[in-house]
Amino acid sequence: MTIGTLAGRCGLTVSALRFYDREGVLVPAAVDPSTGYRRYSGVQVADAVLLASLRRIGMPVNDLRVALDLRTDDEAVDELLDEHLRRLEVAVEAARSEVDRIRERRSTLSFSVSVAGDELRSALRRVRFAVCDDDAFPMLHGVRLQLTGDGANVLATDRHRLARAPLTMLDHTGAGSVVLSCPLVDDLLADSSPNVQISVADQRITLRGNGFDTVTSALAGEYPDVDLILPGSERLDRMVRLTPAPDTYPDLGAVRVRNEFLLDALGSAGSEAVLHLDGPLAPVVVLGNDGYLNLIMPIRPDSAADTDRAEQPKAAAQ
Repeated sequence: MTIGTLAGRCGLTVSALRFYDREGVLVPAAVDPSTGYRRYSGVQVADAVLLASLRRIGMPVNDLRVALDLRTDDEAVDELLDEHLRRLEVAVEAARSEVDRIRERRSTLSFSVSVAGDELRSALRRVRFAVCDDDAFPMLHGVRLQLTGDGANVLATDRHRLARAPLTMLDHTGAGSVVLSCPLVDDLLADSSPNVQISVADQRITLRGNGFDTVTSALAGEYPDVDLILPGSERLDRMVRLTPAPDTYPDLGAVRVRNEFLLDALGSAGSEAVLHLDGPLAPVVVLGNDGYLNLIMPIRPDSAADTDRAEQPKAAAQ
């Protein structure tokens, strides 16, 4: 029979049958050498019908080929079908999770917050130094403003350090987060308005202050979920707190960080700072007394001299 006749009897299109011929899944019984016309035998109708059914359930091409090769082995075909169903169930669960995330993002894309201008500028200054300038990570080229049920904060990270500062709200509606670009952050730092209102809707940011009304776009893309790496209170309780003039220091080895990173963190922490250490390879956490947090990734010791210095943690800390 012709390819058109087989297509009409099995439910596959002519183009699909041609594709399965090229892939070696269902090869014609004969091909006319002069015209290239494909001819199929009557016994191939059952194969084509099975192929159409397997295609409707989304079975991959490689498995289609195996299913036709093993079509007389009921047990083998059942195992192949069961494995495909397991893959589909995993894919459906993953799709449900992704749909939930999409809906959650859509529900939190609109919010509004009013803050005192001095409060906003202070919070932005305390995190601005940690903004990333690596072109490979464009979503980190700004400061994340986040509203949650617990309050508001601004956060910036360059992947080597992270700074988060609390933000006191005068008024707010909704919840969510948005990334303010560096130029926008710098404009806010240069402003002197007593109060600033920030509204977000559909990734459009509206800023209102004393004599200005600006509408701009948020940075495109999704900010990484850095909250997953932030230590909770239970972890901080397990860390070692280095406060001024303790009697003894535990032996944690030489915890090495870049000088400027630590100075930036301490300079932004406020009048009091607590350092939390959890070993030479764990991040150093600097906490201010108002909830300011700075996380600094350590430098791995890479020389004998570093090992020698590791023997002097008390002197280094003092």
